[in-house]
Amino acid sequence: MSTRVQHNLPTLLPPAMSRSSSSSTITLIPSTPPAHKDAFFDSPLVVTTPSLPDYPVFTEKCRDLSALKITKPIKAVFKDALAGLDRPLRIVGLLATSDSGCHMYADMTARACKQAEVVFDKVDLSAAEDDYDDSASFAAVRAKIVEINDDLTVDGLIVYFPLFDAVRDAELRALIAPRVDVEGVHPESLERSYDHPPSTVEELTANPAAATVYPCTALAVVRALQSNEVGIYNSYASVGDRFRGKTVTVVNRSETVGRPLAGMLANDGARVYSVDIDSTHVYERNGGDRHSVSVHPEVKPSLASLLAESDIVVTAVPGSSFKVPTIALRPGAICIDLSELGNFEADVRDRAGMYAPRLGSVTILMLKVNAFVLRMQHQ
Repeated sequence: MSTRVQHNLPTLLPPAMSRSSSSSTITLIPSTPPAHKDAFFDSPLVVTTPSLPDYPVFTEKCRDLSALKITKPIKAVFKDALAGLDRPLRIVGLLATSDSGCHMYADMTARACKQAEVVFDKVDLSAAEDDYDDSASFAAVRAKIVEINDDLTVDGLIVYFPLFDAVRDAELRALIAPRVDVEGVHPESLERSYDHPPSTVEELTANPAAATVYPCTALAVVRALQSNEVGIYNSYASVGDRFRGKTVTVVNRSETVGRPLAGMLANDGARVYSVDIDSTHVYERNGGDRHSVSVHPEVKPSLASLLAESDIVVTAVPGSSFKVPTIALRPGAICIDLSELGNFEADVRDRAGMYAPRLGSVTILMLKVNAFVLRMQHQ
């Protein structure tokens, strides 16, 4: 009798699930809400152990992917570029929630900006949260975004989501002026990010006017994979082919992390399986300038079958119950965990070749990179 190991999303979550992850909201919305918890067992996020390949024993030692080794060369490249500015970069962080994670992230950003001689101003509306009803709070945040948009001394605006419901949060994202959209979450910024493969840091600083602002967390993953520390990125290949031959599984097709990340990697040659609660999409570039997206040919491919092909696994599921089963990983896979709750099992290093349990400091650095690009494009 086969053993069915169920690694499914949290069974008690409502149909629309959201949680703050770094500065972005990660959301999974099934097209048909499950009627009961067992419905999740039939989702793509199911591992059936008999289908696992007969891998040889993996004896290599897993290396932790060091954020310091990723950020150090990027900072070195940007040092001269920042020195040429007529005034320091200025980023404003807008807090309107009492969520401790958002406040912690704002404090981390403030410290990192200070070290990099970037001005960071925190605007905190959360203290007045109890003084307003819901509609008044929304109006106050909306008015503050408009005010910051009009301040030409501001190079970047971070709004710490989630704040209200999904619809109103989307309205607030769309209200952020593209010239200060340092997180790359405005619909216009997101659409551009699907069209272009990310350049190297050296290429970006040489011609920032032609650069694209990408969502920070997704960009942090790409910068990690581009680093010499990882050693899989072919910077000598033509743009569009630098991740050629690599297969990636990205779990959670959120609009600000999973989906743009899949597009960015596919635009540079990777084959990407984008896994969400109700479907798996395949992102790949087949000769054109932009990637194509198709539904996986299997109706409900098991997560194990996708992991068996994957050189790289990136997860961003906002729930503690979901874990990528270590036994299903391809030996030597590069594993990157973007969830603050941890999406890999404790023994992931027994199977992975490289593991990144967090990339927060890389994400914060990408804020500064994006602020530099926006300054150069709108000064």
